[in-house]
Amino acid sequence: MAFVRHDIDISRKPITAHGMQLLTERCSAHLQALCNCSATTAETHSAQAIAEAVHASPVTIDTDRSTTFALFLQVRGHPKSVVITTEELMRFLMNRAQLAST
Repeated sequence: MAFVRHDIDISRKPITAHGMQLLTERCSAHLQALCNCSATTAETHSAQAIAEAVHASPVTIDTDRSTTFALFLQVRGHPKSVVITTEELMRFLMNRAQLAST
């Protein structure tokens, strides 16, 4: 995590999707060299660390309750979870992609 935090801090600019991809690649290579782990394991842990370092969101995914078809989102300070189906998520992402391309 310190590697990720340091890289983000020295860039001093908002991280873009491309920047996150590059950071993930650098962090994955670092983990593979340091820990002798697989590329998949390194990429997974890199992406998780980057997401935690970059996003100070009050929303988290409840991984204990989420399934392949439903994501349970917990908003800090609210007692109830929000559930979104994968179908709803796909529609949202497709609409977002269409808006971004126009």
